[in-house]
Amino acid sequence: MGGFSCIIDIRMKIVLENIDKLYTKKKEVIKALDNFSLEIPNNKITAVIGPSGSGKSTLLNVIAGLTSFSGGNVYFDDEIVNKKKPNDRNIGFVFQSYALYPYLTVKENILFPLENLLFMNARKLKALFAVIETAPPLPSSIT
Repeated sequence: MGGFSCIIDIRMKIVLENIDKLYTKKKEVIKALDNFSLEIPNNKITAVIGPSGSGKSTLLNVIAGLTSFSGGNVYFDDEIVNKKKPNDRNIGFVFQSYALYPYLTVKENILFPLENLLFMNARKLKALFAVIETAPPLPSSIT
């Protein structure tokens, strides 16, 4: 079954340029991201979908500054943020498992932190719902 991760960006353009991320596991080098490039336009909702182990969480960790990478650049609104600490990036995401409420649906888990955000207009909420509607019903069915 494919995994589902979602980036919700409402304030800035995010660009990943030629990102390389390598892991070493039992003396074997694993390329989690290999010369990976992506542009997430300003005011767009972007879904990252792929099978378990395909690099979705690594990608989100690189964007948030939670993991280092060996090559390439990450830009927020044309500013390189490679050396910015995670708390200086003003970005966040829902972790794959530990921060999810297993008794809530995927839709409810995504909407829970957004309930009090007054700056989301109807167009953005409509786009968010379109992405959420494609998600499986329970967190246990995603990676």
